[in-house]
Amino acid sequence: MPYELFRQKSEGAGSSSDEDPDFKDNNKMVVNEHFEFCFPTTPTTTLLEIKKLVIQKAGKIGARQIKLEHLELCACKYGEVYEQFEDSTLVESIDTGCKLYMIET
Repeated sequence: MPYELFRQKSEGAGSSSDEDPDFKDNNKMVVNEHFEFCFPTTPTTTLLEIKKLVIQKAGKIGARQIKLEHLELCACKYGEVYEQFEDSTLVESIDTGCKLYMIET
């Protein structure tokens, strides 16, 4: 999160291109800050279960309420969303060969 993976670079802001291979233009765009969570899963864990865990964790970070229906798991390449997954998707069936982001729409 948030939905926008990149934002306009602020004057004097540092670059994160060394940290993110999908970083776009080093002079104009920077990666938005995001939180990273790790959850244990089983072969039957669905994306819906992961979304509920994200809401539990994220609710402890800020005061704003995140709604389940506003969360989407997306596969990203070159800073662009190219695939979104259904709530019924089994987590183990998702290709982890790319970056995955849980975004708030």
